[in-house]
Amino acid sequence: MPTLSKNSPIVDKQTIRELAVPVDVDTAAARVKRYYNFTSSDAVNTLKGQGLEGSMKAAAITQGGYAWDAQPGAYYKMGRDWGADEGIEDNILIELEKNGAGSRMYITFRSSEASHVTEAYTGKLFAEVKQVAEGKIR
Repeated sequence: MPTLSKNSPIVDKQTIRELAVPVDVDTAAARVKRYYNFTSSDAVNTLKGQGLEGSMKAAAITQGGYAWDAQPGAYYKMGRDWGADEGIEDNILIELEKNGAGSRMYITFRSSEASHVTEAYTGKLFAEVKQVAEGKIR
């Protein structure tokens, strides 16, 4: 197990947004997964079976904020590290669940930097994720 150095940032601040998306959960999840390049657990497992190089790629994908869970027709969860400045750790977690004919989306943005969890920093990102799920941005 890796040890943390004194310089490792702690991801302990977060902001959460809950949004209604007028699109079925499978379509919304597929759009978000493709646009933001989230990696499914099936893809990670395939990499792990491709020898040392594949295992190293899988390890790189699954470190940090990686998350994947899929229950087609009902629920999806996807997460990964997000681009950040040197010395700052950010990650995003998007959950989509069936809500009648549409979906409910929960976006959690976590960071080691307090200024990264403000509306000024995340507002545009949250709006963009919603537009991607709706198919307005491709």
